[in-house]
Order: sequence, then C-alpha cells, then structure tokens
Amino acid sequence: MDSYSNDGTLEYLKDLADKGIIKLIGKKCKRGEGRQTALLNSSGHYIMEKIDMDNVYNPILKNLLETYITKEKEIGEFGLACNAVLVSTRSLLLKIGGWHSLQHTEHPEIYKRLLDIDKLYVSRINDISKHLGRKKTYFERKFQLPYQEYRDMLRVGISLRAIAKELWVTKAHIIPYRIFILSLSWITHFFYEGWNTFRGVSWEEYFRDKIYAEHLPNFETRHPDKIIEIVENNR
Repeated sequence: MDSYSNDGTLEYLKDLADKGIIKLIGKKCKRGEGRQTALLNSSGHYIMEKIDMDNVYNPILKNLLETYITKEKEIGEFGLACNAVLVSTRSLLLKIGGWHSLQHTEHPEIYKRLLDIDKLYVSRINDISKHLGRKKTYFERKFQLPYQEYRDMLRVGISLRAIAKELWVTKAHIIPYRIFILSLSWITHFFYEGWNTFRGVSWEEYFRDKIYAEHLPNFETRHPDKIIEIVENNR
C-alpha cells in the first residue's frame, strides 16, 4: 500500500510488483484508510500491521508472530500490540470494522476497540525497529502535525474541553498558536466522518496515563493479565 510516496519507495515497490513478489496498491489517502485498504485486499489468516518501508526491523519480529500463533491456539484470536506493530487475525480486524480514516490516531483508536471487547494484549520489545525516513520540517512539526492530531482526537470522540485541558498544561510559549490550531481543527473536523470511540473517556485516562497510546505505557498496571512475554532467540 503506497500513498504515492516521492522518496523512491514507489519505484522500488513497482519493481517487486512486476516480479510478482508483492501486490501493490497506490492510493492517496490518510494512514488509517491506507491500512484499511490493505486489510480489505489481504488474503491471509494473520495480519502484521505497520511494517513501514522506511523502517528497519529487528529479527525478533518473527518471534512476535510465532508467539501470537502459539497464544491463539490457547485463547483464540486477539490483537497483540508491540510498540507500533499490531498482530491479529484478518477475521477479527474485519469484525471490529478495521481502521478508520485517521492520520495520527488510527492506532490508539483501534486498540481501544480491541480493549473494549477484551481482545487486546501487549508485549514489550525494545528497539523493535529503527526509522530511516527523513526528519519532519519545522512547519510539519509545529503546525501540520498538531492540526492533524487535534482533528483526529475530535473525530474519535474526545471532547474539546479535554483537549483544551491537555493544552493548558503544555509549555506556556506554545499555547497561543496551539489555541489557533485547535480552533481550526474544531471547525474543520465537522466536515469529516466522526466516531465515538473515546466518548466518555476522561482526560486522565487518555492524556495523563496514555493507556491507549501507541506504546501503551502504564497498560501493565491496569491490565496485568494482558501482558505476553516474548523470548528472543537466534533462529
């Protein structure tokens, strides 16, 4: 799945597709929509998601899948999150609706839906991958990313009041332009489809504890029975 990248990735993928090694789909879209398109066009039983072409992955990634297969025989299908990588079955992801068209909140949003049906487990692997892509520009870091993040938060049901409260405890010098960005996000998010995944979730749950964030810190203290250990080996 390629959103018409311009860093040479698309040309490399086209070569692999021409050789019949992969199936390639090009579509300009948000990250969540891209993952959903890939899911709908997949055919295998297992899905390993967020394998990005500008990352280099630790060989222990194979152990993550092996662990999932072993655990699935014991408890049935579930979602296993390890940093930014999610392993699950195609049927379970389709059953919960897959990914929504989000740009920066697609992971915590789908994790929350898995958690709500008691199907989310977490593993820890340090340095599972290394990002080799370009660094974001000043405009992207200061304006584009905050705008997209605020818009996504509003779309998944987080209240404006909760987001504003989080903004209030940030560094004072960034508050003025962040207020402008949040206001713009609040206006524009009404033109997009929304979901109520996080409606009713408190500020402390989503922001301070961040139990639904990509790396799921503090998840162990809340759900100690949902932790799966992965042993690294040299195979």
